[in-house]
Amino acid sequence: MNVVSSTVPPPQKLTIKTTAQPNVQSSGEVLPSFSLGLTQVEKEAELERQRKSEEEAAQVDKGKRIIHAAEVLKSPWKIRLTRISTKINKEEQKLKDWLLTIDPEGYFLYFDTANAILDNSNCISFQPKQLVTAQVVDAFCHILNMNEMYKAEQSPLRLFVPHHVTIFFSMTVSDHHYLLCFNIKKPSFEVIDSSALQPDFDAKYQQIPQNIRNFLVRYMVLKNHSKAKDIASLVPVRLEMKWRTEHNHIDCGLFVMRHMEHYQGVSKNWDCGLAVEGKVQDQQLDVLRTRYAHQILLHECNKQKHHVEYQIFEEHMKKAELEKQKAKEKKEKDTKAPAKRQRRA
Repeated sequence: MNVVSSTVPPPQKLTIKTTAQPNVQSSGEVLPSFSLGLTQVEKEAELERQRKSEEEAAQVDKGKRIIHAAEVLKSPWKIRLTRISTKINKEEQKLKDWLLTIDPEGYFLYFDTANAILDNSNCISFQPKQLVTAQVVDAFCHILNMNEMYKAEQSPLRLFVPHHVTIFFSMTVSDHHYLLCFNIKKPSFEVIDSSALQPDFDAKYQQIPQNIRNFLVRYMVLKNHSKAKDIASLVPVRLEMKWRTEHNHIDCGLFVMRHMEHYQGVSKNWDCGLAVEGKVQDQQLDVLRTRYAHQILLHECNKQKHHVEYQIFEEHMKKAELEKQKAKEKKEKDTKAPAKRQRRA
């Protein structure tokens, strides 16, 4: 499954994120290249595999036998999903505490790869009750692509499949995130939107899904793809998920990240694990907010990973020292109180 990110700022101007120059036709019309931005991901994954191979070779030279996990012991797809039913652990809590201290002023880089960067203004959007930025969603797309390189054999393939592909377009329109999903193998075209507001499809999406479909079809025709006509005839359908919201206008980015992580292109009986709108769902989203931040900022592909780790450690030490000081002051106060009462007596 190829994950492509696209941002549409107001007014309704469509910008498709690509990594190559657009195709210019003789008529002067510019068609998007639809490059999926995966070349650099492949290179990074290959470098990581080479590094591991070199480490294993060094172990063999030392006379140590390398033991590999059997295929049956590798994590299947469902286990690789971000957990929402458990509390965040100590390391995740440290990251959450650090996120609250990020300085909104100036420019500080915390996530840096060939395909995505996040500065302090983006990381602040991980804080509670904040709308995550389109750049955060883009970074998560990159993480998903990297993680797919290490899937187990029995896990559904979501990357680098020449024809049998489901394509996600992450859209951002007027600070609202949603997904467009094309299933190429079994042609379907779905809009996955966490918002249950505005039931009129055309009024809400302003022909944007149809425009994206047309761009994709033109590209498929240029490549003589056998499914071009099938995709061209598709009408977008908005999925009616039970966890859609009417009052939560902030967490749409988290919903998009969950949907990209979980959806496999088949809408029948699909359940991403989120509860219906309410207190339980709020708790689940709070967990996801922290865990997605942890996955992105501390991923191996992040060139700023060690810098972030140091910032988290430094903030944790400051907090520990402050708590230690408060405990000392409380102990001194409790010790002085009995003596003061005795003098009064």
